Amino acid sequence: MTKYMFFIEMQDLCTRASQALKVVSKNPLLSDFYKSAAQGYFRRAEALSAGEAEKKISSELFNRKRDFTKWVESQEIKASKRF
Repeated sequence: MTKYMFFIEMQDLCTRASQALKVVSKNPLLSDFYKSAAQGYFRRAEALSAGEAEKKISSELFNRKRDFTKWVESQEIKASKRF
């Protein structure tokens, strides 16, 4: 996975987390945190040079993204059960 794709996918995951946490979390600041993180990932993706954007991410970053994806999906499931 390239750095650019990593940042774009993390942006999407943070947006999804923010939306799910609006429903699930009792702490409204948590949703705002992930919304801000999504904006940060977008800015980082846009600031990459072409050469940097094509570089591969480390397996550690890939594993963190995978774990975060699972967590976001669990929050989305919790949110869907509220309706």
